[in-house]
Amino acid sequence: MIDPQVDRSSPKPEERSRGEPFPTGAYRTGLQEVFSLSRTLSVVGDRWSLQILTLSFMQFSRFGDLKSALGISSPMLAARLKQLIRHGVVERIADRNAHKWHEYVLTQKGRDLYPVVIAMVRWADTHMDGEGRPPSSRA
Repeated sequence: MIDPQVDRSSPKPEERSRGEPFPTGAYRTGLQEVFSLSRTLSVVGDRWSLQILTLSFMQFSRFGDLKSALGISSPMLAARLKQLIRHGVVERIADRNAHKWHEYVLTQKGRDLYPVVIAMVRWADTHMDGEGRPPSSRA
């Protein structure tokens, strides 16, 4: 029986080319790239985290403002912010003007995701319509 999970057309690992260099100059196999992408997506790949990041780039930082803009439930927003904090993408700081409030601001690690998010926005603007369909399916 053929295992549908195995791509038999792929070259064996020892036959693969080393690929293009990454910005660090390091070469990696395709499998390592998949694992790196999976690790990134485990932090910011869900729907809400990407939207929180996008709003954070636009200077949204208070819980209530994020909640209103996203239309997300408080428990879901709190869980996503907690995850982003745990991974060092966002930090929670006391608001300078109202000490009982907190702001959620991007760390350098979070700000480093800006070009990635912008690339995804541009891709959607080019390849998807307002309802999430490819341009060829627009009526």
